[in-house]
Amino acid sequence: MFAVIGSVLIFISAIAIADRLLDGVDAYIRGVSAVRVILERTKVLIECYALPADEILKRIDASLFADCGYAGEAPKSFAELAEGAKISDGETAELFSAFSRDFGKSYRQDELSRCALYLERLRSREQKLLKEAAKRKKIIITLSICSALALVILIL
Repeated sequence: MFAVIGSVLIFISAIAIADRLLDGVDAYIRGVSAVRVILERTKVLIECYALPADEILKRIDASLFADCGYAGEAPKSFAELAEGAKISDGETAELFSAFSRDFGKSYRQDELSRCALYLERLRSREQKLLKEAAKRKKIIITLSICSALALVILIL
């Protein structure tokens, strides 16, 4: 009887651990996607409304800043956002930092081209990470189930 209860508890624990690990993978991707969406909205705001650099961040949803790992009030500049963001993916953090360093220091057409360039890079990075995340999720699920089965076999 205790072996059966122990086996059930092992499976529940394995599912809980797998769920936590899968949430971590999703949070990792969410940060990269948030940066991409911020740049997309920035490009649209420059293109359609010709907003100056200091007005753009005021029109972007604050939940995207939180997804980037930025805590606190809305940032005043892209440089402040890039410094305060805790983006898990190093390459994405570097791309965003490079974009934000010179943002707002050139003419409208130059800013639009820079947005397009960085958006292209971020989209390809995001696609690569999504493929890796799918593989990682399969590995997490497989290892969790196999580990739980191994422990159940040892108990029984």
